[in-house]
Amino acid sequence: MLTVANERTYLAWLRTSLSFASIGVAVTQLFRLASTIQPGASTGGAENLRRLGRPLGATFIAIAVLVLLLGVSRYALLELRLM
Repeated sequence: MLTVANERTYLAWLRTSLSFASIGVAVTQLFRLASTIQPGASTGGAENLRRLGRPLGATFIAIAVLVLLLGVSRYALLELRLM
């Protein structure tokens, strides 16, 4: 019974990690789209948006990797404890 609960918790960590990764990709693409959608605007503002979008997206992806590693480590630790 505890194994099923552990697997369910691991899947919740995985789902959270995937959510952070998709937010990171969406933020990066959104900032990229916002900088290319305004053809008559000055390029300084568009470049600032693009420069802000990449680090913000990379931060969300890094958080996704950390959440995934935390979930895997907790799952493995509890599985070893249950054996």
